[in-house]
Amino acid sequence: MAKKQNKTPIQQAVPQAKTVAQKQQDNVKVPFKLEIPSMPRKLSGLTPYLPGVILFIISVIIGLAVYKDYGISWDEPEQRLHGLQSYNYIFHGNQELFTTVSDHHGMGFELLLVIIEKLFRLSDTRDIYLMRHLFTHIFFLIGALSLYILAYRSFRNKFIACLGFIMLAFAPRLYAHSFFNTRDIPFLSMFIITLACCQVAFDKNKPLLFFILGLLCGYTTSIRIMGIMLVGFIILFLFVDLVTKYKEKLQKPILNLLLFSVGFVFTLYIAWPYLWRNTVQNFIESFNAFAHFAIGVNLTFVILFNGHYVMTDRLPWTYFPTWFLITNPEVWLVAGFGGVIWIIIDFFKKPATFLKNSRERNFLLYLMCFIVPVLAVVLLHSVVYNDWRHLYFVYPSFVLIALYFVNKLAQTRYKKIVGGGMCCADCADRFFYD
Repeated sequence: MAKKQNKTPIQQAVPQAKTVAQKQQDNVKVPFKLEIPSMPRKLSGLTPYLPGVILFIISVIIGLAVYKDYGISWDEPEQRLHGLQSYNYIFHGNQELFTTVSDHHGMGFELLLVIIEKLFRLSDTRDIYLMRHLFTHIFFLIGALSLYILAYRSFRNKFIACLGFIMLAFAPRLYAHSFFNTRDIPFLSMFIITLACCQVAFDKNKPLLFFILGLLCGYTTSIRIMGIMLVGFIILFLFVDLVTKYKEKLQKPILNLLLFSVGFVFTLYIAWPYLWRNTVQNFIESFNAFAHFAIGVNLTFVILFNGHYVMTDRLPWTYFPTWFLITNPEVWLVAGFGGVIWIIIDFFKKPATFLKNSRERNFLLYLMCFIVPVLAVVLLHSVVYNDWRHLYFVYPSFVLIALYFVNKLAQTRYKKIVGGGMCCADCADRFFYD
């Protein structure tokens, strides 16, 4: 049996002193006690995205202040007309959609704008176009917020994610177009939203997420048929996962592929009324028209390029590179092309890492989404005009590649110099562009 230890007089006095101090503290009356409630566990995972939400809110406020300053683009009334034709066919059975010459563009976003116009019973022309401009801009900012989420999930760095939001939302060439360009900007926005969902779907590997991804791909393609390219890349990676897991259970990879395909076809058909009649034939016809961008519609005219008037079907291959280089800030170009080189080097160092379902493969996808469309335009001799607006959708992928470069540099000893240099260079570029 353990012996009871005798306490010294000092040890006996200490507890008594503590007791007296506690009683004195309890007698003190405090006017109020500030308690900061802790965030629930379910919401604590959202805190890294708060900077993106704050940037989004600030951008919306700026947009509300300036959206009335932008006029109507030369083809916006025509786009609204095509949207009205689809609306009248759906709700009134009007056949004008099939009897007039089609420009073979999907009407997914234009139809949405017309539905909003009808719901709010807008009849004044000014009110109609102001609504279109405001909604298009907010949709663009939602795409920028999606890029923030995607960037944070990729790098786990809020500064880099904020940088990505700013590079997209306040790109000099895109900002004005984000109000009146209801064709290329919505396609860009849906493209980045789909890429964000793609990252989540492959990361979580849940069939429901692949079904949602298919829905998003279908709607993206219903805006511009070039969205079929992204569908091809996703199916390619699904097949890669199917082949690499041939020794395991194949039920989930097959189910993912099946649900993705069903979701894609469903939304594409629903959001593009032109496909409701002769679905396959009209889709192939629209795809062929995209390849040359002049079939069925007279889009061949003269534009000024490098001091000379050139026909749109005879533009040199340098048309896109020239416009891309002169309309983007230099520091972003350096980071973007530096990221292209870095990804290619890393790919040849570890090709298996970039082919399996991993974070690195996402950047291989972004590299493909940037390079392949440009090569397609050059090799297919597609008709482009009005700077590089037809390829605006490659810009989010370029931003993600640039962030890859910044993240790599931030892992070196020069990370403070990189962060400060990017901020200073961005401010300088914005000053000179403004």
